[in-house]
Amino acid sequence: MGMRRIAISVCIAALPFLDSCSGGGPTQAATAARANEMAAVSGNGQMGTVGAVLSRTLEVRVLDPARRPVKGLVVSWRAEHGSVAPVMPATDSEGIARAVWTLGPSAGRQVALAQVAGISFQFEATARAAAPATIRLVRGASQFTAPGAPLDQLVTVAVEDAFGNPVGDVTVSWEVVSGGGTVTPLRTTTTGSDGLAHASWTLGPQLGTQVIQARLGDFFTTIEANAISPVIEIEGEAERRGLPGRPLGDLVTVRLRDSAGQPLDRVEVQWTVVAGGGEVQMESGNPSRSVRTDASGRARVRWVLGPALGLQTIEARATVAVAKVDAWAMPPAPLDLRPGPPTWLHEGPTDYSIFLRPRGEIRALMLLVDFEDAPTTETTSQIHEVYVPPMIDYFEDVSRGRMRLSVDMHPGWVRAPRRLEAYGVTGPGMSPNTLELLSDVVHQIDPKVDFSRYHLVYLVVPWMNPYTGDSPNPAHAIITEQGRGVHTDEREIRHIAYAGNSSARRYGVLVHETFHLFGLPDLYDYNPRFPSNAHDFVGRWDPMSTSVLSYLEDGDPLRVKFAGGASPMGWHLLKLGWIDAGDVLSLEEGGIEADLDPVAAGGTPKAIVFRTGPSTALVMEYRLNLGRDALLCHPGLLVYEVDARIGSGQGPIRVVPALADPGNTGFCGAHEHATFALPSRAHIRHPASGSEATVLTMGDLMRVRTQRSAAAAVPAVSRMLVPAQNADELVVEPGRILVH
Repeated sequence: MGMRRIAISVCIAALPFLDSCSGGGPTQAATAARANEMAAVSGNGQMGTVGAVLSRTLEVRVLDPARRPVKGLVVSWRAEHGSVAPVMPATDSEGIARAVWTLGPSAGRQVALAQVAGISFQFEATARAAAPATIRLVRGASQFTAPGAPLDQLVTVAVEDAFGNPVGDVTVSWEVVSGGGTVTPLRTTTTGSDGLAHASWTLGPQLGTQVIQARLGDFFTTIEANAISPVIEIEGEAERRGLPGRPLGDLVTVRLRDSAGQPLDRVEVQWTVVAGGGEVQMESGNPSRSVRTDASGRARVRWVLGPALGLQTIEARATVAVAKVDAWAMPPAPLDLRPGPPTWLHEGPTDYSIFLRPRGEIRALMLLVDFEDAPTTETTSQIHEVYVPPMIDYFEDVSRGRMRLSVDMHPGWVRAPRRLEAYGVTGPGMSPNTLELLSDVVHQIDPKVDFSRYHLVYLVVPWMNPYTGDSPNPAHAIITEQGRGVHTDEREIRHIAYAGNSSARRYGVLVHETFHLFGLPDLYDYNPRFPSNAHDFVGRWDPMSTSVLSYLEDGDPLRVKFAGGASPMGWHLLKLGWIDAGDVLSLEEGGIEADLDPVAAGGTPKAIVFRTGPSTALVMEYRLNLGRDALLCHPGLLVYEVDARIGSGQGPIRVVPALADPGNTGFCGAHEHATFALPSRAHIRHPASGSEATVLTMGDLMRVRTQRSAAAAVPAVSRMLVPAQNADELVVEPGRILVH
C-alpha cells in the first residue's frame, strides 16, 4: 500500500513533464521548457569556399537552468547564406544537436542560426571565392591614341569564380597579339583582393586596330585599341583679344577628327598655358588641364588671361596633335561706354555670352520654308543669287577680312507642317511665331542636318502670301539666352535672322538682321512722327539706320545693291572688333592735327573720339565716295554723338548735321547734308563736349585740326529704352529678344 502511494506521489510530481501517468517520455514542449542556455560546441568561425560544405559540422549544446544537458529537444536550423541540414533531429544525451552548413555563393561573412524555445546561437563563417572561372575586361575598352603613344587609361581585367566573386592573388599574363607595342608590366600581374589586374598599354608604330590578351590558364579576354592620326583644328580665331586677368568673352574650342574626317569622341585634350600666365578652366569655371571631346569631337575651355599686357598663348594637345591659341592682353579701352538700364542692344561693350562674336568664320544655314497656304513661286537659285554672294562679299569687305560669312543652303524648299496662319500670320505687317516655325522645320530635317556646324540660321519664307499680299512682312532677328532657343540633336539654335516678304528681295535686309545677331542696336526711330522721319537720328549713314535703300540693277528686281551709307559707322566698326582701339584717336583735352583715312578704306586712323562721360562720346570720321560708300551723296567729316544709356530704336547714335536738315530729299534721304566739308562747311563747334574741328584738306585722306577744352558731359537724351513703348519693333521676353 505504501509503494502505491509513492508511485502516485512521483506521478504527481512529474506531471508537468509527462503526457500522462500511464508511461512514455516527455513531450517536445515539456523538454523545451527546460531549455535555458545554448552554446556552440564546434563549427563556429570556420573558413570555407563559396558553394561548398564546411569541413566541420555545426554543433550546439542545450542546457537546463542547472546547466544539465537537455536530451530529445528538436533544434531548428536556418541559414542567412547558403543552407543548413540537421544531422539528427533532436539533441542527444549530452544535449548536442548537429547540422551541416553549405555556404552561399557570395564571398565574405556568412551567418547560420540554431534556435529552440526562444534561445539561439549564431554561427559565422568566412566564405572565400572559388577557383577562377572567368576573366573579363572592366576598363580600357575601345581606346585610341597615336601610334607609339601610351593609352590614357589603364587596361583593367577582373578574375572571377563561377559565382562572380573576385578572385585575388592569382597571376594574369599579358600578351601583345598584333600591332606591336608593349604592355607594362611586361609579362604578368597579380590580382588584388578585388580580383583586378591592371596594365598600361603603349601602342605599336602602325595605324589601325591593335590587340592584346589577358590570360589566366585556359581563360582569356581580348582587348582592342586603335592607333589613329588625329587632326586638331581651332574653331574661331587663332588670335584673340581680352583684358588682363579676365576671361575671354568666348570659349576656346578645338575639334578633333580622324584621318577620314570623322569626329573623335571622348578623347582627352590636355591644355597648357605656354606664355603669359593665366589659367584654363572648364566651362563651369573650375580649373582643369584636361577636357574630353564630346560627340561632335569638340573640347571647350574658358581662358582667363594672365595679369601682364601683351601676347599670351595656350596649347591644346591630343596625343601627337597640337594646336596653339594666341590672345593679346590689351589695356581697358578708354572707349568702352557704360550702358544704362538693363537692355540687350546698346552702344556699350557687347555681351558675347548672348550675341555672336563676329570674328573668324561665321557659318550659317539658310532654310527656305513655304506653306500649304503660301507656296513659293521662287527657285532656290534665285534666292541664293539675291542673298548669299553679296552678303559674303559685304561682310568680308567691311570687316577688313576679320570675319568670313559662309552660308550653306538647305537643298530645296521645306514645306512647313502647318499652314502659315497657324503660325500667327493673318494680315499685313504680321510676323510669324518664328521660334515655333523653326522648331517644326528643324524636327523634320534634323536627322539629315548636322546643326553643330552652324552659328546661326537664316529663315526665308515666300515673297507673297494671301494674308499680307505685297505689304511688308517684317524681317527680324531673334537672339536667346542659353536654354531658350530651338534644340537640335547636336546643338541649340540661339541666333536666327528671318527674311519676310519685304517689298522686294534685298540682301541688305539680312545684313541688317545679321548685325543684330552681332549686338548692334537699331539706329532708326521706333516712334517716328511720320514714316519719312524714321531716319532722323542718323539718316542713311549706317546699315542699322536703314537697310532698305537699294537700287535695281539692269531692271531685275531680284538683283539689288545697297546705296548710300553702306559701310558701318566707325564706332560700329570699333564695337564689332573690326578695327582696334589703336585705330582711332582719343582726345581728352588739348589739340591734335591728323590725317583721317576714309571709313570705307583700309588704312588708319579711322576716327577721332572725344570721351564726354562714362556713357557718352563724340565721334568724327571721314566718309568718302569709295568702296561700300561709293554712292554717298555728300562726302566729308561726319560728326555724331554716342550714348550707351539709350537703347535700340531710341537714338543711341545721333548725327550732328552741318546744316539744318531739309528733310527727305529723294535718293539721298535724310541727313544728306550732315557732313562738314570744304569750302563752306569746314568748321564745327560742339559746345557740349568742349570740342571743335576744322577740315583743312580733303582727298584720299582728310586733314583735320581738332581742339578740346576741359571735357564737358554731353546732355543725356530724354528718351530711354522702354520696351513696352516699342512693342512693334522690339519684343523683350525672359531670355530672348526679337528686333526688326
